Amino acid sequence: MTILHAATAWPERRRGVGSRLLEAVIGSAPEGSRVTAETDDSSLGFYIANGFQAISLGEKYAGVERFSVAYDLSEHEVRQAVSQSLSRQVDIRPWRAGEELVVDTVLGPEADELWVSQFHRLHGADQVWPELRRTLVAIAGGGAMIGCASVAVNVLHSGRLPCAVEVAPHARRRGVGSALLSAIDAARPGAEPLSTKIRATNSG
Repeated sequence: MTILHAATAWPERRRGVGSRLLEAVIGSAPEGSRVTAETDDSSLGFYIANGFQAISLGEKYAGVERFSVAYDLSEHEVRQAVSQSLSRQVDIRPWRAGEELVVDTVLGPEADELWVSQFHRLHGADQVWPELRRTLVAIAGGGAMIGCASVAVNVLHSGRLPCAVEVAPHARRRGVGSALLSAIDAARPGAEPLSTKIRATNSG
């Protein structure tokens, strides 16, 4: 099954409408099939956040990189089972004192200096205005931090809220990143859209 076009009206964006549309498409696809689409980097993060895998198609048009994205239905039931199991095994809670000593364990090998300086550094204890920040952590059953998500107010760019979501490499592809993103979105200190950086190789 191929998605030829998907769009949400501007006033309704950032409210989960697009994700619900994808869920409906995936739910209507035959068992064992694949749902595919083609997109550019402006919508790539949306598909990846909803479980699609991406492959670069290169510059099909001058200066515009295109991507092929696909959702494998043969893995759909497995993902649902893992997600349900995960909800019973992982606790998402506010940041606690002393966790600055272990937060670097969620950094993946793909993290570069730009990501670390601009986004990983957002993690920390909650702060109040003007440097307002909210941070949530994902804790595994054994008590280890396996993920972290933060959102902050940027006084230089008042139209968006910088957001960082990180999951330890060994805990990825289990729904931890999606759970953290949903939780930090609900905790954000304003109505402005979340802003972050993402690559086609990123996975949560």
